[in-house]
Amino acid sequence: MAYIINIFRGRTNRRNYLLGLVVLIILNIINVALITQISTLFLINTVLILVLSSAVSARRLHDFGISGLWLIIIFFGIIVIREISPTLAGLPTSIFGLCLIFIPGNLHENKYGPVPSQKINLLTGILNIKHDKLN
Repeated sequence: MAYIINIFRGRTNRRNYLLGLVVLIILNIINVALITQISTLFLINTVLILVLSSAVSARRLHDFGISGLWLIIIFFGIIVIREISPTLAGLPTSIFGLCLIFIPGNLHENKYGPVPSQKINLLTGILNIKHDKLN
């Protein structure tokens, strides 16, 4: 349980956020293949996608100095917009995603941690595992 909480801590730069999106797209493709069979594997993959996408987005918000809890408000806002106008439901999601990709984070340390490294790293980008923890 402590590890799941840890993947929400810290900051993620734009490069590692994009790497996280690529991994999530691959997981979604696997999920599409699994959707034809209602199975526990489909459910496990769906939960994995939800947790990882929330974690990487929360850490990206931390890079701006914003609490990851704003994801809850954004999520429910998108649900409300979807109920009002289903054709516009993808617009706020797209705008939010583009902001996370293209707007640079704080260039100084903030309350969520130091400025993230500019290196592209799968373990850091997705799972929030630092190299020093692997040794």
